[in-house]
Amino acid sequence: MHDFDIKQHSFTINGWVNVFWKWDKPPKRKGLPNLYKIDSNADDNAFSIKSSSSNMTTYKNDDGHNILKVLDLRDCHLTYFLPIDATKIFNQPSLVSIKHNEPPCLYFNQDTHIAHSHYNIRATLSEQLEQFLFPFDREVLNIKLRWNVLYYDILHLKNEKHIPLNDKWFGVDPSRGDCERSIELYHTDPIKITLHESIAKEVKIQPVEVDTRFLKIAVSKRRLRFVLIRLPVHHKPAFFLTNILFPVMLIASSSFCIFTISRDIAYERLAVSVAILLTFTSFQSFTANTLPQASERKLIDWYISAAYLLQVLLIASSCVVSVQLERGVEMETVEGIEWTFGVALGAIWVLFSMFYLSLKFETMQSVYARCCCCCRKRRIHFNDWNALRKQQFEDYNTSERLTVDFKVKDVDNDGKPADVEEKKAVCCCCSRCHG
Repeated sequence: MHDFDIKQHSFTINGWVNVFWKWDKPPKRKGLPNLYKIDSNADDNAFSIKSSSSNMTTYKNDDGHNILKVLDLRDCHLTYFLPIDATKIFNQPSLVSIKHNEPPCLYFNQDTHIAHSHYNIRATLSEQLEQFLFPFDREVLNIKLRWNVLYYDILHLKNEKHIPLNDKWFGVDPSRGDCERSIELYHTDPIKITLHESIAKEVKIQPVEVDTRFLKIAVSKRRLRFVLIRLPVHHKPAFFLTNILFPVMLIASSSFCIFTISRDIAYERLAVSVAILLTFTSFQSFTANTLPQASERKLIDWYISAAYLLQVLLIASSCVVSVQLERGVEMETVEGIEWTFGVALGAIWVLFSMFYLSLKFETMQSVYARCCCCCRKRRIHFNDWNALRKQQFEDYNTSERLTVDFKVKDVDNDGKPADVEEKKAVCCCCSRCHG
């Protein structure tokens, strides 16, 4: 992950997407037959891709197999029939911008029919962030890969992990250097996410997972599906604590100094209160440029509003004291009422500040999730990653009118596709062609 912009509700990824699959049969679509030829004498009707195009080249690998390379999939309409379309890698509504660091290419082994598409990209994706507890919030960032379910299934991460090795997708000799490296990169640990040095001290990333549930969006009479790669991240709130929360707390707390000024000179009390209020207002201009912008109110918005309300109540108390003294109320009575009001207001402010700062700890977030989360008419799980993922998935279904499909295709004992229910993780770098 290259960047995480909380103000724009987006994050940037920079890296590689590699997909391997066994291409036994070519997709049957109009316009594609010019790109391949079928050997009718072979028992399995084997096919090979023609290399007459200027966008293609051939060479032999270390195993002596003929490898056809499509140099740039963006200039080849074959990309539409691949597991991931090079022109539409991500879910388009969530895509802000994308740049190919190098031309997306396809490697096809004409002898073993193993295909490998390679994408080196830099993309900025938008995300619906849950920032109510900002800057102590936790987010689940979703990478939605646009998957071609018309021809391809995703191999199960555990049950079918042996298929690429048994069929020698990465090479004939596993002990050979390049083959061993391919297995390590693409098969042993298929999902690798690291943080860029610029945000390593701002964000902490949790273990990444791939969600087997496909998102289906109805487009005309067709359905597009997406594979979710979830990135759980946790903000490190040191910057916001030092530069926003702590100054706000000090400025608001300094307002209580008016109780040290004599009660019969109300104008001096009002001068101090207004000066502090103006200082707080000017500081908020910096705060507004730093905090994320959203219509939904966050807890930090309530905290800043409480600071403003504190200033207003202290100014009002000074006015009330001045009026009472002019009406001839005894000084001792006014003093007792004022100190009671000041102590109660100060206690409420200190307790609210301590509560907000305590949300930095997971224990307090658990207490808050159990006791105070019903105010938003739904259950909020601020410290439960699994519940947060489930809630976010349900939000997608409600807001984007998506439907959930818990079924992925499997293969029965006869080798025929069979629908089975599956809710576990999948290997995103391998697939099976059933064109």
